[in-house]
Amino acid sequence: MDICLQKEIEKHLKQIPDALEFVHAYGVLVHAVDDLIDQDNPAHPDFKILALDCFGLAADVYSNPFYHRNLWLYPIVKNIHRVYSDSLAWEKSDTAWKATVGDTLRSSGHEIVLAILEHLCRLPFADLRRISLSLREYSWFQHHTADGKPI
Repeated sequence: MDICLQKEIEKHLKQIPDALEFVHAYGVLVHAVDDLIDQDNPAHPDFKILALDCFGLAADVYSNPFYHRNLWLYPIVKNIHRVYSDSLAWEKSDTAWKATVGDTLRSSGHEIVLAILEHLCRLPFADLRRISLSLREYSWFQHHTADGKPI
């Protein structure tokens, strides 16, 4: 993530340390799940172990005290799961619009960060929009080649 964006998010979440811990842990989990599904990360050569790691990470994330005190996040987490599942269904579609939508939907995990920044940090709409757009831009460049092809 762009260091300035990361520092800004951390600055806002610093006032709620357990939220920052949860956001980091959730990020590790969603990236691990993506690595498990794509099976293309050389850092994880044994996907059976990665699957077990994902189960362990999920247990840690969803038993986190911050998450339990903020169960309003549950429908957001479930929506991220559904949207990511939809992205997988369409990302390799031969129908151009489905492939485009599938590619676009895969960055939905950022919604958890934005929800926490909005509801707990009370960031104004303009700041949320700027951060949201920056997260989506970051995600685009992390998941596409220089000529715009999905990785």
